[in-house]
Order: sequence, then C-alpha cells, then structure tokens
Amino acid sequence: MIFNSLSLPFRDVLNGFALITSFFWKHDNTWIFLDRDSHADDNAEHLYRYVREKYPELNIYFLLRKKSHDWARLKKDGFRLIPFGSLRHMLLMFRAKHLVSSHADNYVFNFPPQNWFGKLLKYHYTFLQHGVIKDDLSSWLNKKPIDLFITTTEQEYNSIAREDSNYKFTSKEVRLTGLARHDELLEKAQSHTKSNGKKTLLIMPTWRQNLVGKTEWMSNNRSENDAFYSSQYAQSWKQFLHSDSLKELVSTHDLNVVFFPHANMAPYLGWFDAPSYIHSVTHHAGKSIQDFFVEASMMLTD
Repeated sequence: MIFNSLSLPFRDVLNGFALITSFFWKHDNTWIFLDRDSHADDNAEHLYRYVREKYPELNIYFLLRKKSHDWARLKKDGFRLIPFGSLRHMLLMFRAKHLVSSHADNYVFNFPPQNWFGKLLKYHYTFLQHGVIKDDLSSWLNKKPIDLFITTTEQEYNSIAREDSNYKFTSKEVRLTGLARHDELLEKAQSHTKSNGKKTLLIMPTWRQNLVGKTEWMSNNRSENDAFYSSQYAQSWKQFLHSDSLKELVSTHDLNVVFFPHANMAPYLGWFDAPSYIHSVTHHAGKSIQDFFVEASMMLTD
C-alpha cells in the first residue's frame, strides 16, 4: 500500500537507486533468514545458528521487527539482526543470494514488491516450512516463488514431488531433509530434567483459516474476526478448559496445565478466560516453545 501510493517520479528514483545498489553489491554470499516478522523461534532461527557455526564465511542476517519479544534474546545471542520492513531490509534484498524462511506468506518474499523490482531481485527462496503438510496446499503454495522446498517425511515428500501430484514442484525443487529445529529439540529433551515433581499437560490448539482476521499489510499480524467467538472451534475449546472433568483431572493427579494456542489464535487468548489452575501463555512468554515441549508429559491438540 505504501508503495502503491508513491508518485511515479519517486518510484523511478527508487528503481534507479535499487539498480545502482544492486550493481555495486554484486549479489555476494549474503543469506537472509526469517521466521515470522513478529517473532522467531522456528526453523529459520535454528538453521541460522547452524550456518553461523559451520559456514562462517557466509554473510548472514536475520530479519525481525525490532519490537518483537525475540529481538533482545537473539541480539544477546549474537544474531546479525535487521529490522523487518526497514530501508536496510530492502537494500539487503537486492544484495541477497538466498532468502531462507519457515513461512511462505506473501510479506516474506514481497518486500520490496516483486512487481516493481523483480528484475533486480536475484535471490533463491528456500521454504523451510513451519510443520509437516498433511493436507493438499497446492492451490496456495503453487503461487509461491519457491526454489527449494523442504519436507520432513517420505509420505510428505512424495505427496508434493511425485509426477501426478497437484503441486507444480518436482524432485528438482523438493528435498527430504527434516525440520531444522528438530535436532535441538532432541538435544534439549535428552538433557532436560523436570523442574518440579509435577507432570505437565500442554494444551496447544491449532488454528482455522476461516476464523482468523485478515493479515495486516506486510505483516503476520491479523485483524480481529468477530465470527471467531461464536464458532464451534472456539466454543468447544472454551468449554473444555472450563470443564469439571479437566478440573477433577488436575486435582486428582496434581497436574501443571499450560494453555498455549497457535500464534494466529493468540489475540483471542483473554476471551478464553482460563481458570486459575491453567497457566495461559503465548510466544511472548520469554522462553522458547521447545522448552514447553520438553517440560510436558503429555500434549493435547486438535
């Protein structure tokens, strides 16, 4: 929207500046990593650490909004952070050889706009994925300019890369490697010791595309959707959290219960009004989501 509102002469100036920038930087070994614009703690963050250790000769950066709760944590860890949506972000895109992200939303690869600067943007886009695809997402992903498509299981790989699939991608683009964050999760699980004697029940609802609001321009943030509150999804989860059976289970087994909804559902967290014996958290909790996984004795999801 901000680009669409610019006058044509100013657009020409930007294009000229981009051309000069692209010429001098010559697309060196610059790799740009990104999870969501609003927070990290996903496959791109974990792969960044691996590349930083194993390939120090590469020029790597990590994109994130400066107001993100993860900014200070990654800064302390030595990440080379670039504010998402900034002028530095835009200029780096003209220099980049690779853009590596766990997400495929348009804001990930459309800044600066492809229809403006497509000829100057020479990077290869790697889609690390956020999880394992179990449904047919071809109508959405076929529109994405993916050069390398990461998969986790043989079934998932075959469903995407086989000749008769609905996806446009083939074995040339699709690779079976597993998720970058999995190795660290295993390491944490092996070295973790329970912080107290209680067992933890981790409740993690997924999300529904038709229940979340529209995404804000160039962001993962979404507007509120009034239809959410009356949906069967929302009502069922709220009834479960307030159910007598769950309360009795917690009391009988002295459980620690954590309610951690999907990031796209986090804006509605307060509405669930979880009982006092349930600890409600989001990605803003101040620790990695992996710490919640390794602490849990059981995870409940839909």
